[in-house]
Amino acid sequence: MNHAAKGNPVRLLGAAPHRLPFLAGVFNLVMLPLWWLARLTDAHWLPLGLPQGDALHATLHGPVTVYALFMPFILGFLSTVFPRWMGLDDLPSRRFLPPAIPMMLGSLLLAAALWSDQLAMLNAALALMLAGWTIGAVLLASVLLAHYKTTPKPHWHGLSAMAGWLLALAGLALLLAFTAGEWAPGRTASILLGTHGLTAAIFVTVCHRMIPFFAGNVVGGYVSWRPYWLLGVFWPLLLADMAAAHYSSPLRGSIAAAMALLLLVMLWRWTPRRSVPGLLVVLLWGFAWAPVSFLLAALATATPVPPIAATHALLLGMGGSLLVAMVTRVTQGHSGRPLTMPGVAWLAFGAVQAAALARLAAALTFEHPSLLLIAALLLTLGALPWALRGGAIYLGPRRDGRSG
Repeated sequence: MNHAAKGNPVRLLGAAPHRLPFLAGVFNLVMLPLWWLARLTDAHWLPLGLPQGDALHATLHGPVTVYALFMPFILGFLSTVFPRWMGLDDLPSRRFLPPAIPMMLGSLLLAAALWSDQLAMLNAALALMLAGWTIGAVLLASVLLAHYKTTPKPHWHGLSAMAGWLLALAGLALLLAFTAGEWAPGRTASILLGTHGLTAAIFVTVCHRMIPFFAGNVVGGYVSWRPYWLLGVFWPLLLADMAAAHYSSPLRGSIAAAMALLLLVMLWRWTPRRSVPGLLVVLLWGFAWAPVSFLLAALATATPVPPIAATHALLLGMGGSLLVAMVTRVTQGHSGRPLTMPGVAWLAFGAVQAAALARLAAALTFEHPSLLLIAALLLTLGALPWALRGGAIYLGPRRDGRSG
């Protein structure tokens, strides 16, 4: 990197694959819960005079939040680690910026759409994000193909993450079909593809590779365990659960219970029986929300537990926790900082736990408005310092003076 780029925030955003997508991600992480907090306050406590044009909050809070919150971070993370997983060189800016730029622009336009309550603007924002995600799919596929040119053996983590990416691509396209084409089934399908493809599939795949690897590097005597048959069992169960949920099949309880058991086995085998560093603690704790989610999904088929409880355990509990853990690790390591959890990361992680518990409590009490407000407030206030620190890092040079 030249000296001009070191002091130029715009150029620095092109210095590494994670910088621009992560900046979009932390922007969305602050904007989305703050918008929802304002909407809840306006609806239940204090009229704020918010625009009421197309009433986007009524049906789109869930699906829009799933995609806008996780996609930028996953784009930045996989653009960084995908080549490294396969022993290839890091991606140059001419390859990683084309998907990152529309993702950033879409995030900014999404904020304007939500706060102004304008559906046409929302459609344009989703179209931009869909373009970025589509270009990203081509990018990751090209990395996989480059891997196969030198190594004919399948790269199971790469294939698994790519499959989750494509499910998310279909889900976002269906969400756009719902918002722009008024195709009602698109909303339900987009939520299922967002929870199962974008969230469960990609995060579990990354954990399957990352947790045993990281633990083996930082815990003495740790025996790494990550057989590929786990992914071979996980994927049929995931697809079966998605189909059972979509068609309200009576088999859903058994399928979700089997998934919860599989994830518990992973968690048990991956957890060291000794003191571990903070970054590993949050990875394990975040992953622990996954079996909780599928257990709640199983209970929802035979008890009064509402299905929305399982959804938020997966998205807010697991997804939010692992997002903080993984993004903190990349941010620290790729900015020349030590691989530790800074105070603001612990605050954000704790806020996610508290917000997830409050949201589950709301689900179990017929969506009590006060608990919904508390969940949104906890996430907004707790994530803000972490997001601001991350934004400053992505716009600044590495602390160790290296490029990237």
